[in-house]
Amino acid sequence: MDENHQPLTITVEELGAARRVIVGGEIDLDTSSTLQSALDELIDAGVELVVLDLTHVEFVDSTGLRVIVSTGNRLTDSGRRLVIDGLSPAARRILEVTGLLEAYREE
Repeated sequence: MDENHQPLTITVEELGAARRVIVGGEIDLDTSSTLQSALDELIDAGVELVVLDLTHVEFVDSTGLRVIVSTGNRLTDSGRRLVIDGLSPAARRILEVTGLLEAYREE
């Protein structure tokens, strides 16, 4: 890991039947599996709504996007939801360009 690489941080807050997942640092090839595992635990526990807060994310690559899409798909397939609420400029840019922001933005 180079000195400019921001370590991934994940904090989960309970919001009734929902969970807010606050992510910080970089979501990339080195860290995406850690985020996927944390989100899979919530899905497997039956959480109805996962709120993904990316306010403190410095960078997202294609593996990070895959985590978001696969999590959203798994939740949707079982009648549950993923919502993105809270974006850093870097996260906003990549999610807008890919169209994922509209797909997972709170209505």
